[in-house]
Amino acid sequence: MIATLLFFVEIMTGLFLMIYYTPAPGVAYDNMLRILSNVPMGQFIRDIHRLGSRIYGGRRVAAYGRTFLTGSYKKPRQFTWATA
Repeated sequence: MIATLLFFVEIMTGLFLMIYYTPAPGVAYDNMLRILSNVPMGQFIRDIHRLGSRIYGGRRVAAYGRTFLTGSYKKPRQFTWATA
């Protein structure tokens, strides 16, 4: 549930940031500075996007760790491990 919510937060904030960001070597840093200083709530959206990605990654690592430590990947649930 938390991972799903964070996934959608990442999509929404990523779409917002995509409007103002150009991933070209010459202008990427300038675009980031513009997002932080000139875009309304730009720093807040960027921080939510960054924090959400770290929490999402930590949640996935915790889920995989729990599956490994409890042996939930063994028969008869080996397919569950592949879909997690």
